[in-house]
Amino acid sequence: MERCGKWKRLLKKRELLAYYLLCREDGTKWNIGDAVDVLVNSLYLTRKTAFSVIRRLKRMNLLVGDTPMEYRCVGFLNYIEELYKNYICRKRKRLSPDKGTV
Repeated sequence: MERCGKWKRLLKKRELLAYYLLCREDGTKWNIGDAVDVLVNSLYLTRKTAFSVIRRLKRMNLLVGDTPMEYRCVGFLNYIEELYKNYICRKRKRLSPDKGTV
């Protein structure tokens, strides 16, 4: 079975803005507390919402843990390229003639 990329879903608007704000440069490192403070002060999120957004970004592997309290950003271009690969792969599987569809 062909692997169709890491990421399957698009970021929600709030997640996308948080990711852009935290990870403008590839490889930026953040302390978890500083990242929450930036999201609370810049995007006017509550602390609970900011933690949830960071947790979702970690779950999607857009923030990679170097230490338990410090995270490194994965480049936005990598995310977009993986979404593209996933889209093309799924489209190819759906439209391939070897399934008996013409």
